[in-house]
Amino acid sequence: MSKGIVLEARHLTRKFKMANNRMVAAVDHVDLKMYEGKTLGIVGESGCGKSTLMRMLVQLDKPTEGQIIYRGKDITNDKGKNLRENHRRIQMVFQDPMASFNPRMKVAEIVSEPLLNFKLIKKKEKEKEVKRYLEMVDLPEEFMNKYPRNMSGGQRQRVGIARALTLEPEVILCDEATCSLDVSVQDRIIKLLVKLQREKGITIAFICHDVALVQSMAHELAIMYLGNIVERIPGDKVHKEARHPYTKSLIGSIFDVSINRSIAIDPIESEFTRALDLPHGCNFQNRCPHCKKICTVEKPQLTKIDYQHFVACHLYE
Repeated sequence: MSKGIVLEARHLTRKFKMANNRMVAAVDHVDLKMYEGKTLGIVGESGCGKSTLMRMLVQLDKPTEGQIIYRGKDITNDKGKNLRENHRRIQMVFQDPMASFNPRMKVAEIVSEPLLNFKLIKKKEKEKEVKRYLEMVDLPEEFMNKYPRNMSGGQRQRVGIARALTLEPEVILCDEATCSLDVSVQDRIIKLLVKLQREKGITIAFICHDVALVQSMAHELAIMYLGNIVERIPGDKVHKEARHPYTKSLIGSIFDVSINRSIAIDPIESEFTRALDLPHGCNFQNRCPHCKKICTVEKPQLTKIDYQHFVACHLYE
């Protein structure tokens, strides 16, 4: 990864107060780096803290601890004009586009609103600019006059991507942007993002619970479990070189038409531990087939085991 760091999380933590004043960490001292023109995939089960992490990076939520570094500058506590400018440079594509659209607005208004808000165009230029951005995401210009409710899920997601592109951001964060779409539409959206990244040099973070899907486009994968990053590995090496038992379990759960039916599928035993009931030591201990005494006492830290490969597991320390 020779290009520079664009966005970085340093010890990023988000705690929430629960009943009886108990605190639960949805994200626990996460360190991540996003590189110029590269894609970072963040993978994990529902409830592991992926979306909370994304909301902090796009500054829709405040971290309890840690820093958000953009182009070498700490933007964690930015407000007012600086925060507005950050939102221009770091955009987000939401999991449910309908929830992020005003149902009374047509596509032309949805796509042009950021441009008009930042005074980047005049009203008379609106139609021309909307056509240009719809063309980028392979939608015909007649979609300008449609309401989101009259479109398919894939079409709505393309409108969401078009809106994110209008401010020419350096970073786009995709929060499970394909999870509600069928497989063929997912593939088209992934190819669209790859194409736009190649053309514009955009840095992308893509969160997903499907390791096979995100691996197809990510230069690096960060595997997340109960608020912690348990493994970071180049995307093209995950199938052959993954080390953490949780990562291996995610890979082993992938079904495909060419699956070898003679190989047994090893399920992850035990239930997903609630964040309120985290044990001492490793968070994955009650589901890990390799758990040993030290795992119940001491929490493993991310350790470098190879170039660009880090694992938080006592098996590899």
